[in-house]
Amino acid sequence: MNSWTISFATLAAIFSLWFYPDESKVGAGISQANSDSHLIVGASDSIRVSNRIKPTAPKPAGLQLVSARYDSAEASRRWDSIGQTLLCARDESRCRSAETDARARHFAIRDALVEEARWFLKQTPGTKAEAAQSYRAAAQLLSFPDEAVQGAALEWILSLPPSAKTPKLMAQELDLVVDPELVRLSLLEVKRHLGREGEEPALDFAKNLLLEGGVFASREAARLIPTLLNDRNEATIRAWLAELPSDSAKARLLEEGLAQAKVAGGAL
Repeated sequence: MNSWTISFATLAAIFSLWFYPDESKVGAGISQANSDSHLIVGASDSIRVSNRIKPTAPKPAGLQLVSARYDSAEASRRWDSIGQTLLCARDESRCRSAETDARARHFAIRDALVEEARWFLKQTPGTKAEAAQSYRAAAQLLSFPDEAVQGAALEWILSLPPSAKTPKLMAQELDLVVDPELVRLSLLEVKRHLGREGEEPALDFAKNLLLEGGVFASREAARLIPTLLNDRNEATIRAWLAELPSDSAKARLLEEGLAQAKVAGGAL
């Protein structure tokens, strides 16, 4: 009798393990998901953004990430939040935060604006009107005097359809740029305007980065400008090279890059 009882209990245990999940693992998964929740804390009220559960298995090679379904109501709320945060930046009395230290308030505003821009990077506007509204908000962020915010704004602009307004906007807001990463992002935007309505002001902006930019920014421009090379603008870019001191680091970087671009067919 006892041997049959033991065998039955063993079979029952095996059956349970086979067909039902380990409760301890389920609990661990919930705990992990909760730990991945995060809050945006800035000039406006704290907002819960997401509860992300990390995948338990690697994605197959070549799997493409799909942008989240566009949430028009959430986008509208975030556009308003960006406007309120920028008002706070201009006028302390318009801030919802009780932060009184100017430096701390700047960083809080910066972080809030960057987080808002990052949310839009995961979205694809559902209509032309929504894309236009996103562009207006991103353009406002590009005017904010902080490199982190300007970088997020450029990434946001790059995720939207090209606008002929952008080259002039970059010339206005990034004329004193010193960050090489901002140079890289802005030249990616310049490249989108080649053969389009905004090509001439876009190339003027690139030329200004090369000839008038700070040491590190202008060297990064010299390194990357060859990626803009095509049959129509080669003479223009080589004219820029002729304006540089022949023994300068910028001239060397640009000349070497142009030679490589020609070998590669205009693309590095």
